Amino acid sequence: MINDAVFMGLRKALDKEGIKLTPQRLEVFRAVKDLKNHPSVEEVYRTARKRLPTISQDTVYRTLALFEALGLVDSFGSRDGTLRYDPDTSPHHHFICKRCKSVSDFKWPLVEGLSLPTWLRAIGDPERIQMEVVGVCVKCTGGKG
Repeated sequence: MINDAVFMGLRKALDKEGIKLTPQRLEVFRAVKDLKNHPSVEEVYRTARKRLPTISQDTVYRTLALFEALGLVDSFGSRDGTLRYDPDTSPHHHFICKRCKSVSDFKWPLVEGLSLPTWLRAIGDPERIQMEVVGVCVKCTGGKG
């Protein structure tokens, strides 16, 4: 369930850009926030449709792109090629299980505090460091980490 502070954050971000808060945008945002598994577009669509049966998959795609442009969500490609969405835009990293494809967040202050090498500017304009660790999760190993 979306709380008042999260709702107000969404409303403020949209108002700042002169964008209307529609029922579709609210349901997409609610779905991304409620799903804790870094959902795909399809998962967001299925969840949003439960509360708003008339929503289209195209609306979900466009809304997620809008939210990403506004900095409300981040996206990343998972190991299976599916684009996933993350409502946590704070500095953090992902552990991706190569068996069950689950994605877990973790923080690593040592990495987050690194200065990027100056030669990286020759490649582009870096914005953040985000690490992806691939392995087998504790659930898939039977509790042996």
